[in-house]
Amino acid sequence: MNEPWDMIIMDCQMPVMDGIEATREIRLKAAANLDTPIIAVTANASESYRLQCLEAGMDDYCTKPLRMEKLQRLVTHYAEHRVVTRVREQRGLKDSLIDS
Repeated sequence: MNEPWDMIIMDCQMPVMDGIEATREIRLKAAANLDTPIIAVTANASESYRLQCLEAGMDDYCTKPLRMEKLQRLVTHYAEHRVVTRVREQRGLKDSLIDS
């Protein structure tokens, strides 16, 4: 995980390591991806599970079955946010100087 990714779509029910544990590992150990948006994808629609995902370091949450409109909206939102953040970093500007 030395290369930064633009976004991670995280399946929460994976064998060996679930999405919550994988997200914690990424946030703790993958320096290149500490700020990479992570979107949870899960069939578990409970509010308590959504909170577990967010507390683990995920940025957003999408339940199955996936709706293309919602997934597009999330990808667009986080892609635009990444572009604004990179411009700020390159120019050394503070958040208050550029509208997001």
